[in-house]
Amino acid sequence: MEDSNSKLKRIKRFFLNKNYKVKEYLKWYKIYDNKRHFLVKQKIMNLLMIIFILSIGILSIFIFFYAINDYKIENIIELNKKFNIESKDILLAQISNTLIIISVISLLSGLSESYILGKKHINVIFPNNSFLSLLKIFIILVLLLFVNTIECLKDSSQVLILINFLISLILIFYMCIKMIWFYTHKNWFGNNLLCMYLEKQKKHIKKAVPLNSHECKDVIELKNQTLILIQKNDNDYNYNIHNIMNLIDLTLFNNKRILQEYYTEMIFRSDLISAIHEIVSHLILYNKHIEAANIYCKLYTMFAYYKFVPVHDDYKMQNVANLIDKIKYIQTESQEKEYINLIWRIIKLDMYLIFLYENVIDFSYCRLYKYDSIYMFTSNRYLESVYTCVIENKNLTKNEKYRVLEELYDNIRLMEHGEKFPDRDINDFLQRKNIHKEEIFIPYLIKGEPIIIMFLKMIENNDIRAIKIFRTMNLSKEFMHYIIMSITLSVITIISKNNTREYVDDLNIDIDKINYLFKETKFHKITLDSDELNNLYKLFNENYFYKKKRAYSLRPRLETTENALKNYFYFLYKDIDKVEEFYKLENCRNFIPDEKLQESIKNLSIVNKITSKSNNN
Repeated sequence: MEDSNSKLKRIKRFFLNKNYKVKEYLKWYKIYDNKRHFLVKQKIMNLLMIIFILSIGILSIFIFFYAINDYKIENIIELNKKFNIESKDILLAQISNTLIIISVISLLSGLSESYILGKKHINVIFPNNSFLSLLKIFIILVLLLFVNTIECLKDSSQVLILINFLISLILIFYMCIKMIWFYTHKNWFGNNLLCMYLEKQKKHIKKAVPLNSHECKDVIELKNQTLILIQKNDNDYNYNIHNIMNLIDLTLFNNKRILQEYYTEMIFRSDLISAIHEIVSHLILYNKHIEAANIYCKLYTMFAYYKFVPVHDDYKMQNVANLIDKIKYIQTESQEKEYINLIWRIIKLDMYLIFLYENVIDFSYCRLYKYDSIYMFTSNRYLESVYTCVIENKNLTKNEKYRVLEELYDNIRLMEHGEKFPDRDINDFLQRKNIHKEEIFIPYLIKGEPIIIMFLKMIENNDIRAIKIFRTMNLSKEFMHYIIMSITLSVITIISKNNTREYVDDLNIDIDKINYLFKETKFHKITLDSDELNNLYKLFNENYFYKKKRAYSLRPRLETTENALKNYFYFLYKDIDKVEEFYKLENCRNFIPDEKLQESIKNLSIVNKITSKSNNN
């Protein structure tokens, strides 16, 4: 019995497992099918709808003639005798119906104030470019009435009068059915509009080459109507934004390659992504900054999922800066923390997109790649702006501000300890993987420089408390050393220039205060051996002095000089009794230390605890 029971359980588990896999596959295929074949499915539905309407129309005509006299066309002439109808009666009925429908047409003008996805209701129901637009229907009805009037005056063919009358009735029924269908099946019309926007955008992307100001007028119209709704505080703008995001998702799923090339060009854009940027800008203008930040989070999460990088994103930097600026005006600590968490998600996703740009995305098929002219412009000042806005917020107490900064620091720490961007991506979906196992390493230049720029602002402000809080963060040893050494190098560089500022963005410090700050915070407390120093020297030498390929543009406060760089590393190697290793570094063989600068470095209380450890070994 036990064997049979265990066997039954195994069989049951087997079928349950198979059933689960089938359900998961069907769920996956439904999503795939809806995205891959959205346009085709809608066109098939439209074709079936036309076939259905034509079939009903033909069937109705057949029944009409059949009812007259067993479908014998010659007996139509005797129709007036059968029903005792005169031509003038038909004409009067037609006049009445035409006048009624003309009145209805005038009433339809009220629909001109109602919109769906940027289009007027009246233009959606009766498109201007269709065979039966509202104007064409009106003209046909008037012409039929005019013809029948003449035929009655001439006492001419009753067959022609009857046919004209029937055509008028069919047109009137068509208008009524179209109106009823619109208000009972609005989603069907909406899906047709979505298909139209997808096709128009694709046409625009293909034509929008340099020196060609091709516009996608339909997308611009949708964007402008959404801006008006935001201005009126009409919540229908959420419906438009939701559908624009869905259209971007469909475009990335089906046409990512051409969209990626489109976003490497410096051209005028009127696509859906640029529309979202302008909508976000408008939301910020009307103090809907939380909605705007959430839209950006969704948008850049979508970019990360599809591994798409908008290389030339003209609106993003200004919009993110405006979102950050709103931090200054938030009223409570809890709201401030919640909002900064949103901003941090945007900044983190921006770092990931830079990583994709430098390490993952293949641009070899792009026009500008062949000329080595693809450059991504972004900002490494976002965290500095966040810190500045928190400090400048007049609605929070000093303690509340530093608790908010602790929350920001904790987000940075969590990013550094769990670099999985994103949780899933399009490749996982296509391969039907449920778990994203890819581990990535974001280079220090990408994830570190925004932190360093923020740190340098704290040093300018002589904000010892903020620096002490940050120094307690549990970042990885090597990453924290890179941050500390980069900041110290900026300070040493400005000291070597006797605090002479060449640019507005140069570090602006009081050297006496800096010495006290470094000592008080135990800022430069590191433990590096010669191999780690070699690696960091190479990083600084290549990216901060010779300025090879970089993630961000090198700001003046991060720039260094050959003299400052070599003196700093000479001091570090000397501190661990490894000067001979220093002279093996690139371009350091004939280096002579600057005694004055060495003294200044010493006054910064630079500590490398690995000295005793190395000597004991």
